[in-house]
Amino acid sequence: MKKVNLLLAAVVAASVSAPALAEYTPNAHFFGYFRAGIGFDKNGSANSYQVGEVGRLGNENNMVAEIGIGTDIAKVDDTVWTINSMLKSISTGTDVHGKAYGYDVNNSWDNDTSGASSKTSYQNEAETFISQLNVEVKGLLSWDKDALVWAGRRYVQREDIHLTDDYYYNISGNGIGVENVSLGSGKWSIAATQLINDRVHNTYQDNNRQNTNCFDTRYNFPLWDGASFQIGELFSYIKSKKAGAHTKNGNTVTLEFTQGFSGGFNKTVYQWMLGASAVGLAAESWDNNYEGAAVGHKLYNFGDFKITDSFGLAHAIKLTYQTKSDIGDGDFNQKGFSVVLRPYYALTKMTRLLVEVGAFGKYNETNKDSGKVKSYQRGQKATIAYAITPDAKNFWSRPEIRLFATWVHSPDENVTSSAYSHRDPLSETGLEEGKTNFVVGAQVESWF
Repeated sequence: MKKVNLLLAAVVAASVSAPALAEYTPNAHFFGYFRAGIGFDKNGSANSYQVGEVGRLGNENNMVAEIGIGTDIAKVDDTVWTINSMLKSISTGTDVHGKAYGYDVNNSWDNDTSGASSKTSYQNEAETFISQLNVEVKGLLSWDKDALVWAGRRYVQREDIHLTDDYYYNISGNGIGVENVSLGSGKWSIAATQLINDRVHNTYQDNNRQNTNCFDTRYNFPLWDGASFQIGELFSYIKSKKAGAHTKNGNTVTLEFTQGFSGGFNKTVYQWMLGASAVGLAAESWDNNYEGAAVGHKLYNFGDFKITDSFGLAHAIKLTYQTKSDIGDGDFNQKGFSVVLRPYYALTKMTRLLVEVGAFGKYNETNKDSGKVKSYQRGQKATIAYAITPDAKNFWSRPEIRLFATWVHSPDENVTSSAYSHRDPLSETGLEEGKTNFVVGAQVESWF
């Protein structure tokens, strides 16, 4: 932590001293996100369960904090130069293996588990790392003053589904890029990033390291009033240090249609995946010993809208299909669905009632030399919460303090995060066959 503090001090010092050289008065601003809470089940604590499938409300058992500082350090002609930095801290309360799969740790690019062999547990310890450190220049392109050039470590136009905390379009890492270049009626962006140790089994083992180089371009253009369409192409060049690994590269095409709707929005996303990207659809990780020609499809529909002035509904629906993942000793095929609904009702100006229900199912089929193996996995969750927030009628109003009660149920065997939710950001333990869990607790969430 001492090293992190020293680094932060250096960044702040640079932000203060650099403008003097450029004879420019800095314009500093803070931004970030945090959530924290407490929960109790029959064992006296709270475990999250398949967050990416059944929803996050009343189903989060960790602490996450992101604190960012942005400072305009120089202005030359029509250009503005800005330094952005961010520290991220995560407390998962899991062992070292779970820690490697903890929330966004694999995407931190600084996942330091040195000395793990001598430590049996990281219980209740926090992982702190630098998630962003970059320079951006606006106005550098003389023909397009709104375009942005950046270099460094950055969250690159991440796109997510809030109800499930699913970052379905995310190439964040070390890199360089250009954003929001005017092209016709729309905006064009391009970026190249490098992710180290990303989405790899046993990331704390050096011989399993896998480097992923991402090359992404996307174009967003308006259709009519309140509607837009985006086309994205992501190519992933993957290289593994594991002996004998022959990982196929990945390719993903993303199509997005967004429509403003009844005081909110509705978005439909289709993703076509090939190679290692399709393997990630099934196993929720890019496998470093994969040689097949997998093909994957994802279809999302999510958003929120107002039914009345005080009553609204947020939703997230996901359909997945993946085939021909030649992993291990057979072809692995999977199809699945997930549905999450969160209606909310404003009781007063600053209080509201929240309900979230979610369910998922996954059908898995492995064709081995010894024969065909089938399995089916299901799970359900229901949460009711009382929340306090500055604007109860606005779904996105934060900070929000919640008191909640959550019920989860697993009717099938082996519905655990360890097998099928490496990207499930908060889950480490699952439920045994036919088990039910009940959790009560409180949580605060905010962005700024």
